[in-house]
Amino acid sequence: MIQSIARGSLCFAFALALAGCVTSSPLGTAHVTILSDGRASVDGSKVEIAKLGRKLKSLGATPDTKIIVGVPSNTPKATLTGISRTLAVEGFTHVAFRTPVEATAAVSDGASKQPATPAPPIMPKSPKAQKPVRSETL
Repeated sequence: MIQSIARGSLCFAFALALAGCVTSSPLGTAHVTILSDGRASVDGSKVEIAKLGRKLKSLGATPDTKIIVGVPSNTPKATLTGISRTLAVEGFTHVAFRTPVEATAAVSDGASKQPATPAPPIMPKSPKAQKPVRSETL
């Protein structure tokens, strides 16, 4: 087994010497953002949707990489399908789309400073109702 590992390492070193440099290690998750102009933003650079798969591969993405695609909330379904197909052709099958979530928050001005009423204590239920003990003095 050790010889097999050594042979594999030697082959890898030889392939690396022939290829030059390797771009990066495999990505576990890749984040892509679809821009309003129809292009994608990956790792800080803009790329056409048709070239998205090649760009991800150049960054170290593999077929096992999870790709999270951020899209505007009004993106047509046909566009989502096109992105999925483009990535599938390049071998990427773990694709999820994310849309922005709107959140609302309320801020108190501090006018109401009454302490919250504590909840009543939870009393355990006894399995059997017990009769009160009668004490008699003799």
